[in-house]
Amino acid sequence: MLSIGITTYKRRDFLRTLVASILDQDCDEFEVLIGNDCTEDPISAAAPGLADGRIKIINHPENLGELGNMNALLHRASGSHFTWMADDDMLAPGFIRSAMSTIAENPGIKCIYTGFTEFSDDSGLVRTKNPQTSSFQASVISGKEFVRGFWTAKIRVIGTSGIFDVAWLKGAGGLKKLSSSRFALYSEYELVLRAAALDRVAYINQPLVLYRNYPESWGASNTEARLYVEAGISLTRAGARHLSIPALAGDFRKNIRALMRMCLYYISGKNLQTGKPQPFRDGLEYLIGVWKPVTSFPGGTTACLLAVCTGIWLLSKVLVRTLVSGALFNNRRKCSDR
Repeated sequence: MLSIGITTYKRRDFLRTLVASILDQDCDEFEVLIGNDCTEDPISAAAPGLADGRIKIINHPENLGELGNMNALLHRASGSHFTWMADDDMLAPGFIRSAMSTIAENPGIKCIYTGFTEFSDDSGLVRTKNPQTSSFQASVISGKEFVRGFWTAKIRVIGTSGIFDVAWLKGAGGLKKLSSSRFALYSEYELVLRAAALDRVAYINQPLVLYRNYPESWGASNTEARLYVEAGISLTRAGARHLSIPALAGDFRKNIRALMRMCLYYISGKNLQTGKPQPFRDGLEYLIGVWKPVTSFPGGTTACLLAVCTGIWLLSKVLVRTLVSGALFNNRRKCSDR
């Protein structure tokens, strides 16, 4: 059985839409665990769209934060496999049947991922059942192939929306806390890197997870660039350990460089969103924080030097765009004052 853990906070309409996409699946080997983190607004089991025996609602007595909520749901799971969903996302038809078929065909498989696609409220997305394509075939590849595909975007996954063996996931400590944020910032990427260390990963190359992309989401709206520095340092240190195992050691330089480039990309992007960007301060803090642990591995020094070049390029773009935007703003203000 597959346990589906849903974190929710004050988004009842989105939650009902997600639950409907689960109940519409053509395979009933699942349970749904809804972790409500809004203490002042408990959810009733009789609420519209949620009154189903396969759904368990957990109204937490205190706000656990996203990360705490996610790990609490994992420890409530009674299925052999587990996945997380945010309350504003959806599942496409065939997700559960494809997952359960892959588990049956590959005994002992610890991690299955599917592709995903993005949608917004005005995208015209229509949820339909398609009995002709209710199950999709998985490719079973090595962790080494999986992480290679992830960096090149040939394999597109949401880290926490994989299907994981519960014993493996609990044994690895659930989701890791990588920053002082109550959100699971970068925890999904740490999980991807953990999966890369496995002998086998199953990948279903179909967009069976539907990711809602909208301006009000935390990932899109938050401007806390400092959190991305903090989480980036923690992720890179953990990643260096995962990526240095014998099976991945030959690709260590490429993998760690790709990881550092991703972290610097997010740091530069979040600096653009802030009113007072300090890209070089944040980029330097990140590089100093990861330099020693990364360079302790063969190939790490070269990767760090290449990351410095990447960082200078990315962070310079932030500075130039900020200066240009400021100049344009000042010019418009002068024109409006005439």
